[in-house]
Amino acid sequence: MSYDYQPSWRTAGEHRPAFIHRGNFPARRDSVTIEKGQKLTAGAILGRKTASGKYVLCSKTAKDGTAIADGSEKPVCILQHEIDATDADRKVLVFRTGAFLGLDLNVGSGHTISSVEEDLIPRCIFIDKGED
Repeated sequence: MSYDYQPSWRTAGEHRPAFIHRGNFPARRDSVTIEKGQKLTAGAILGRKTASGKYVLCSKTAKDGTAIADGSEKPVCILQHEIDATDADRKVLVFRTGAFLGLDLNVGSGHTISSVEEDLIPRCIFIDKGED
């Protein structure tokens, strides 16, 4: 007995992630609280304020040029999804480990992807600069 089965395919849509988790290093996710007053995009490298325990965009300097020394100047994780926390603190998912494409990540003032890379390696967050 033979069957005349002719599958057909159609494109239902296209998914392009906001940023790329690259490589085969396992990604560990966690939930954290983003401090109000921020609107962040996926791929934001976050720092944690020591006093409050809340997370903000990892920055080395404030808008007025002064050095930040509240703990948030040290990178600790990567934001998984964009978040609008302009009006209130928000819970979000972050990556605690993984390999990422540096072109799709962002940091605050005073930092570059290269300047945070060494601090992220002991946390098992690896950045591929996409140069090859």
